[in-house]
Amino acid sequence: MNITDEQRFAWGAEVRERLRFFKKLHPIVEERIARQERLDASLREALQRAESNDTIVALSKLTDAIQDAARRGRLIAVKLESAYLEGRIREDAYHAVVAAAFPAGTTAWGDTAVTRINTLVTVANALEQHRADVDSDGALHALAREGADQLASSMKGVQADSESRHQAHSTMVKVARDEWDEGYFATKEIVAGVLRDAGRRGELLNIFPDVMAHRKSLPPGLD
Repeated sequence: MNITDEQRFAWGAEVRERLRFFKKLHPIVEERIARQERLDASLREALQRAESNDTIVALSKLTDAIQDAARRGRLIAVKLESAYLEGRIREDAYHAVVAAAFPAGTTAWGDTAVTRINTLVTVANALEQHRADVDSDGALHALAREGADQLASSMKGVQADSESRHQAHSTMVKVARDEWDEGYFATKEIVAGVLRDAGRRGELLNIFPDVMAHRKSLPPGLD
């Protein structure tokens, strides 16, 4: 059945409303109304999940990783300043590493994952260059490098997770659509049999929108 989801919802609602007038013909009519309602609800839920979940999950994970990168950078700046104020780093060495590590200032981290990765890489390179004077054990360099690597990994992980979820939701939507189509066809066939048994086969045209559309598309004399 080559129709859109908007048509599915519209047809489902129309069929459920029109079948109310045929419930006395057979108990199965009421069962098909309930079945159609469940199919409409399942398809709507699948579409809503596909539209919202991927974005929400991906943004949440990436936001956490971006915030962690900035936290690491601020911690390095604080540790350098503390070491300088406590006399554990020479003044010239302190100013040299800060100028190299934080050329835009110790509060400038950017808003995106890429800019924060680049900032941490700059910090790591500066600490490596001045390691003997300000980071002899390499702890601060490791803090910056690990932060950059983890954020880069998080970006890849979020992308892979998003693609995986998108694929899963696409499959879920396809299943819901296939079930809707099969259920709609089944209802049409069952109701057609009920109407035929009651000698009212011609009234099928007044119930199912696709039958109406097909009838209207036929040239005069062929309907």
